Amino acid sequence: PIMNGIEFIRHIRERFALVNTPIFILSSVEETDVKLEGLALGIEDYITFAMSAEEIKIKIGSAYEEEGE
Repeated sequence: PIMNGIEFIRHIRERFALVNTPIFILSSVEETDVKLEGLALGIEDYITFAMSAEEIKIKIGSAYEEEGE
């Protein structure tokens, strides 16, 4: 890959008008420092593959419900 997920988040936040767009990272990386770096960049949530599909669906649905309020 040209860049990892964290680099991609930095790239789109700096170059595009996506400041208010919820961004989720779905990753197999479970390292706390990587999660914290993503959250510090303003992602909505860092979801690992260890979560069930139902948990992921609820997290993403909740973020969009909050966005509409």
